[in-house]
Amino acid sequence: MCPGLVVPIDAEHLARLLMAKRQLEAARRRIDPHRFSLLYAPSLAILNEAILPDFPVDLYAQAHAVMPSLAPLPDLE
Repeated sequence: MCPGLVVPIDAEHLARLLMAKRQLEAARRRIDPHRFSLLYAPSLAILNEAILPDFPVDLYAQAHAVMPSLAPLPDLE
């Protein structure tokens, strides 16, 4: 929740955000629910409700094509 946050609207940035979303969703299934709600749920909500909706729908296909070329994100614990 940074009011000065600027996220470039391009395929590579969207790919990274989608990767982060996947990591957060995987963590939600894997870790203690209380821990997830305290540490990671706010970030997932911001991604889903405030950041990802600002990307054009047609950019998602490009982002998915870029994802395999990016370094993997660390697992959340």
